[in-house]
Amino acid sequence: MIWRVLVGTVSLLVGMLTLGYVAITEEDRMASFSTAYESRRIEAGAALYEAQCATCHGDRGQGGRGPMLDNVALFDGTITGQIGWTGTVHDYIYLTIAAGRPRPSEAYAALGSANRMPTFSNRFGGPLRDDEVLSLTAFVMNGGEAYKDASGQFPQATPPPNPNAAGTD
Repeated sequence: MIWRVLVGTVSLLVGMLTLGYVAITEEDRMASFSTAYESRRIEAGAALYEAQCATCHGDRGQGGRGPMLDNVALFDGTITGQIGWTGTVHDYIYLTIAAGRPRPSEAYAALGSANRMPTFSNRFGGPLRDDEVLSLTAFVMNGGEAYKDASGQFPQATPPPNPNAAGTD
């Protein structure tokens, strides 16, 4: 009888220590899982981009019939500000992919890309599921990471020189 109590007590202690260890390391495990999940989502988005987007936006996002996606002005909010978008850049890219752009964009006309964009989400009649649209959005947003400086911020645009400013020379 005493050995059963002893075995039960030791089993309880081992179980408590195991649960404590799992609880302590859970945050690191979840961070690792989230990073791996996001990486897989970006990889899936790259395959979708090659199949669905490269014909208009170029194989490296350099533009063509569609606007250039390899552009710091897209990621730092300059373009979204010019067209009056008040949401996040991520939401702008997601909704543009999902619902398309049924009207030619005046803001992109100055950049030489005033074409319409078709819808891609099957909610709007396109060929892609919502998770595929999110993967494609993650891939496009990942391109903006190259423009961030060491502090994780986009560099501020250098204002053009004022031709009417008085010189000091």
